[in-house]
Amino acid sequence: MDFTSRMVALLGELRRERNGAVADAMRCYGAPYGLNYGVSLPTLRKLARAETPDHDFARYLYLQEVRELRLAALHIARPESLTPDEFPAWAAGIVNSEVAEEAAFAFLSRSAAFPALFDAWIADPNPLLRYAALHSAARSDLLTAAWIA
Repeated sequence: MDFTSRMVALLGELRRERNGAVADAMRCYGAPYGLNYGVSLPTLRKLARAETPDHDFARYLYLQEVRELRLAALHIARPESLTPDEFPAWAAGIVNSEVAEEAAFAFLSRSAAFPALFDAWIADPNPLLRYAALHSAARSDLLTAAWIA
């Protein structure tokens, strides 16, 4: 099945779980997304984890202007596949604190490339990238006294 077919199937599952009141509230509080179904994070995580981990598919989903697809991508991505060359692509999708926190929780903190990402993002002028880096550091098993120095 190609990426588009897989994405449409996932969107179908997400649509069944949509919550318009949550989506409206998020818009009111300035969470910028092109399209937002208001699916709860626990439900979204469950649906995303049912997908086969696939880094390329996750990158495809992450480019979509749909809240649930972008967040699901963080659970479908393979942390071991993250490379420094990809940091800008993942950074571009961190448009609010929800994506920053979910990226740290689901993906960034579990990557062997995290120390390099931390060095790059903690010095970035974008406060959301610094926020994601700090949240990831708090969760990372790579955090040691030697690494901090």
